[in-house]
Amino acid sequence: MSKTIALLAITVVISLTGFQISHAQEQSGTAETYTQQMAGGWSPVSIDEQVMNAAYFAANAIHDGELQNVLSAKQQVVAGMNYAMVLEMDNGHQWEAIVYQNLDNVYSLTSKKRLH
Repeated sequence: MSKTIALLAITVVISLTGFQISHAQEQSGTAETYTQQMAGGWSPVSIDEQVMNAAYFAANAIHDGELQNVLSAKQQVVAGMNYAMVLEMDNGHQWEAIVYQNLDNVYSLTSKKRLH
């Protein structure tokens, strides 16, 4: 009888240890995902319609030719969205621009810097 109880206790301990390890792995993945999506941090973003709208707005506000290409982009969740982009114009100039899109979808150019 005591051997059965001891065996049962060992089985429970091993089962709980396995659960804790798998639960910890799940939690670390969740924490990493949460950190990447957390408000305030910059995150890489694909060049989608929202980024292109911000890029066209920035190019028009910069007044240095027509937008040729968006070389890179990242976004930051704030009370709205910030888009930081490197833009290439049709005259070969490159600009680093930050565009703020407020909650009413109104854009404003908050920063611009000519790179080339």
